[in-house]
Amino acid sequence: MAKTATDINAKIEPSMITIATSVTPSDEEKIQNESPQAQTVIIPKCQPATPPEFTAAPRGDEEFQLELQRSQSRSIALLFPEGGLSAWLVVFSGFCLIAATFGLGSCIGLFQSYWESHQLSAYSSRDIGWISSTQVFLTLFLGVQIGPLFDAYGPRWLTLAGSVGCVAYLLMLGECTKYWHFFLCFGVLGGISCAILTTVALSVVSHWFDARRGLATGVAFMGTSLGGIMFPLALNPMLERLSWAWAMRSLSLIVFVFVVFGNLFIKGRLPTGKKGGVISLKCFQDPRFAWATIGIACFEFVLYTAIGLLPTYALEQGFGHRVSFNAIAVFNAGSGLGRYTAGLIADHYGRFNSMALSVIISIFATFALWLPVGNNVALFYVMVSVFGFGSGSVISLAPVCIGDLCKVSEYGQWYGTSYSAVAFATLISIPIAAELQSAAGTTAGAQLPTIGWFQQREIGYPNSFQPEPLECLNKAGKNRSRGRHGCLGYCRAVLLSIMASTTATWQETAAAYRSIIAEKIPKEWRLPASITDSISQTSEQNVLDIPRTCGILTKEELDITENYDAVAMAELLAQGKFTSVAVTTAFCKRAAIAQQLTYCLTETFFDIALERAKFCDDYLAREKKTLGPFHGLPIAVKECFAVEGVRTTLGFISYVERPVEPAHSAVAQILIDRGAVLYVKTNIPQTMMTAESDNNLFGRVLNPHRLLLTAGGSSGGEGALLAMKGSIIGVGTDIGGSVRIPAYVNGTIGFRPTARRFPVAGQASAARPGGWGILTTGGPLTRSVRDVEYFLKNFLGAENDIWSLDETAMYAPWRAVSPTFSEVAGKKLRIGFFTESKKFPLHPSVLRTFKDAISKLEAAGHIVVDMEQHLPSQYLDKAVMTAYYLFSMDPSNYILSHLKASGEPPIPSISNTSLPELKHYQPTVDEAFRINLERRETCNQFKNAWVKEGLDVLIMPVYQGTAIAHDTYGPAFYTLLANLIDYPSVSIPYGNANSELDAPFRRDVTYVPAYVPKDVEGAPSGFQILGRPGRDEELVVSLKIVEDAIRV
Repeated sequence: MAKTATDINAKIEPSMITIATSVTPSDEEKIQNESPQAQTVIIPKCQPATPPEFTAAPRGDEEFQLELQRSQSRSIALLFPEGGLSAWLVVFSGFCLIAATFGLGSCIGLFQSYWESHQLSAYSSRDIGWISSTQVFLTLFLGVQIGPLFDAYGPRWLTLAGSVGCVAYLLMLGECTKYWHFFLCFGVLGGISCAILTTVALSVVSHWFDARRGLATGVAFMGTSLGGIMFPLALNPMLERLSWAWAMRSLSLIVFVFVVFGNLFIKGRLPTGKKGGVISLKCFQDPRFAWATIGIACFEFVLYTAIGLLPTYALEQGFGHRVSFNAIAVFNAGSGLGRYTAGLIADHYGRFNSMALSVIISIFATFALWLPVGNNVALFYVMVSVFGFGSGSVISLAPVCIGDLCKVSEYGQWYGTSYSAVAFATLISIPIAAELQSAAGTTAGAQLPTIGWFQQREIGYPNSFQPEPLECLNKAGKNRSRGRHGCLGYCRAVLLSIMASTTATWQETAAAYRSIIAEKIPKEWRLPASITDSISQTSEQNVLDIPRTCGILTKEELDITENYDAVAMAELLAQGKFTSVAVTTAFCKRAAIAQQLTYCLTETFFDIALERAKFCDDYLAREKKTLGPFHGLPIAVKECFAVEGVRTTLGFISYVERPVEPAHSAVAQILIDRGAVLYVKTNIPQTMMTAESDNNLFGRVLNPHRLLLTAGGSSGGEGALLAMKGSIIGVGTDIGGSVRIPAYVNGTIGFRPTARRFPVAGQASAARPGGWGILTTGGPLTRSVRDVEYFLKNFLGAENDIWSLDETAMYAPWRAVSPTFSEVAGKKLRIGFFTESKKFPLHPSVLRTFKDAISKLEAAGHIVVDMEQHLPSQYLDKAVMTAYYLFSMDPSNYILSHLKASGEPPIPSISNTSLPELKHYQPTVDEAFRINLERRETCNQFKNAWVKEGLDVLIMPVYQGTAIAHDTYGPAFYTLLANLIDYPSVSIPYGNANSELDAPFRRDVTYVPAYVPKDVEGAPSGFQILGRPGRDEELVVSLKIVEDAIRV
């Protein structure tokens, strides 16, 4: 039933009566057409009344009359349509503009991962992250100016300017090639353009809705959800199939469609042309506004921090990387539902009441759901969705609450001013979160959202209340296994892509994981950009001296890392002359430096190492004895060895979803039982079956002698780390030369024991389970020959009972032999040698140093025998072919399934690792029998020649060249023999490439790979020594004798 004028007048204020009586017939008709609700407040026209704010100003000038007319027009506009076609088209325009701005933010992770691997590959994830940070900060901060401009001039021209800017910055983004290009284009122009569109899109809704403003704003905000789904799905295939420039042009076309619709239907209702449009902070004089802004800032500080920690928390809990990305998607889904639902509820029960309820839901999600999550993935998803629902409600209600505190004509200024202050809260939330994470571990991630408070006050407004400040504080606990894992770069990336895609490309996954790894290095250990900017795989730079000159290491730390081998350091630790904490700190810092220069590491766990070192020191002080022969000694291990609480990925993208290791591998357990401190895992090749340590997850290991040269594989990270003196001793594995090759190309020593003497339990492999043929074995990489004997004697000691840790290990504890290692003076050896295969002739550098070593051995009185004449023709060629047949015995190519799981491509070196004769080889059961017979005959021929000549050892090249250019190493031709016949072998450095000295040794042969003197200048050379199977002890003694002879 229609209400009478008397009924209405009894329920409205005098100012509302003035509004009603000021309506002209044309205005009345307009309002009736736009909204049926507006008809209920129309009063038949009476004597016009002057608006109260002008009754005290009896001026008759033209300016006064104009202002009076504008005031009356504004009064008419204050009758909100609350619906109708025009109003909802305005909401639709806001929806489109939000999708083109906040929605596009979901692609920031894609942008950053692409830049990291392409145009900005020389910059760190942290540096690239600041480009996106700038855009988000400006998007929020510039509202302080955009808001007043909107109030003064309306939405039309601002929307047009912002739309042109959004399309333009994407078009120009396709032409960017340098860091400052991206910063100005994406960060600055993108931030300004997004600031205009987001401020206008949210402000204009307030012109058309009052009672239903919560719902309308929530619907407009849902454009973020549409963009968050659509843009990543569109951009992923674009980046894969198109060039960067055309991908950006295509993306700009999609954004163009959105902003066209935004411009077509956007419309304000207040008169324009008002003087002003300048920044004003007078709104802070209203205590309600000040408290509301503080409250919003506090909540968004906590919210963005929590969002940034969610993926890292998922990873550290062992849920896997897909769960970490899905967490953001689930959060987004809950947030979208929360925005819509909160709008409906807020319009009926009060905006601030609903805001408080949303905060309570978020806190409930933290206390009742997040804290007890543990390893429960299902509960984690429930928590994320509930937290998303509550926080999404707050995000959409915050602008509505601000609108309730001001006149509609000032909404743009109040909203923009409020969020310019909020921008600072979101900007500082990430560094603070990272510091708390660094200091307290990832358990703080579950507690951090409860640290903060939300307080809002509203005086005299019917839908407000005055709550007391809500303060929730949880002291961050310390997690032994996951402390100090900084997450700044990754948190920033996640913050800037709140509406993340439901699925991640392998590039995104790799970039995000690398960012996590990079942020684990403490800031004070990070090299300046002046050093890291020049690091690349094409650089000729030698970086061996940078740890000494960079200023990060103290004088004592330089002494610790440079002047002692493992034997000397173990003695000093046992005597208490160095503490384990000091030694571990020194090597952790130097390893961090080495990682920034050569990418030699995968996982770092410096916090665990330092706690272990302190335990060693405390034990020594309390018990007056050591934990064992490795007491307090930092030892690095290859990526494939399981370390409790640390993830093993083998460099595969698909493996990042795997949980952390629940227990130590046999190797790690023995090291710890003997007193060692584990602190890093080292980088490897994809599949661990090439001599180039490169993978899509951790990147390529660079040779510190010359960065453009390979660091070898598959223990390439160990070799580079040892050469950089970031390790005093390391443990790798060898199935075709994987210990000896990295040691050789990096100028260190690498020992391959007889298979099955070294335990393999808990050692991850990319190969198909159940395979047979050539066995892998672990082995040490060391700085000195005596370190080899020290490590093997203590690692393979009878007291370790290796068989109890690995049922495949044979009982063969280290034996005492005569002469002992320290009694080799005067001992003469009968040494066989094998120079080269015509298929892979030695490069001049290797030929020269190998012949020189033979000459020195002869000069020292040792008997040397050329074994080529005592072995069948082409013996080495046939033996290597047999070895590669054994490696090819899996018809399913199981090893490549790890790549298909994530869609990552094979690394370049895989294509030239095998022999071309095996390109189309298809193994059968009959072939397996044949190959095994060939292997047995190969072993028999070698053994017969060895026994006939009465050899003690045999020396031969490790490789036909020195370290060579990346991706050109090819087959491991010279090292495979020892693996095939299972003879212990050790690589020892001797000499360096020198183009002047090498020139006389250059021959008219085809060098494979090509010999390029200028590229390999100064690269280490050397050779390997083979001993009898199971006689590793005698080989170590012979190694000492050979070293004494060649060092003369």
